[in-house]
Amino acid sequence: MYYTTQYFSLSLLFLAINVTLFFSGYVQAVKPLPTGTNPFCNTADFKPLCNRMVRGAKTLDEATANAIKSTLEVVKGAKPKLRILEPAVAKLKRPVTKKAMKGTCQESFNNVVSNLEGALKDLKSGDKYSVNDRLSAATLDDCNDAFAESGKKSPLAGFGGDLRMYVSNCLAVTQQK
Repeated sequence: MYYTTQYFSLSLLFLAINVTLFFSGYVQAVKPLPTGTNPFCNTADFKPLCNRMVRGAKTLDEATANAIKSTLEVVKGAKPKLRILEPAVAKLKRPVTKKAMKGTCQESFNNVVSNLEGALKDLKSGDKYSVNDRLSAATLDDCNDAFAESGKKSPLAGFGGDLRMYVSNCLAVTQQK
């Protein structure tokens, strides 16, 4: 009788240990999202901004489209910032450089708009690779580099940093499962 009770107690002990280990492992494996984070923004570097960008989307495609549209709105709204190029290039000594630099920055800005609009079209056609490719190309780096080569800071550098945050969030959204 003693052996039966002892084996029964050991069985219960092993069962309790296994149940505890199972549930403690499960709880650790499932990490909750920070409070208020949209599931499509799980891997975004700028989660509060991403939450606003996806605007309560229900599907991944809807979240991606909302994020890209949000970025496009910001970019189009910043078009007046191109006016600050004139005084910035006026300080340059060579007229050819002034014209080239202004042209490079305007082209860079237009390319951002074109890439974002193209990403929306690619999303509608189901070409996710092209969406990511176009998003990755949506930068003002050419403009910033042109100013850096002349030893000046681009007047669009601050906006370029903001744009990078938006695009980073768009790319994070596209990578959600």
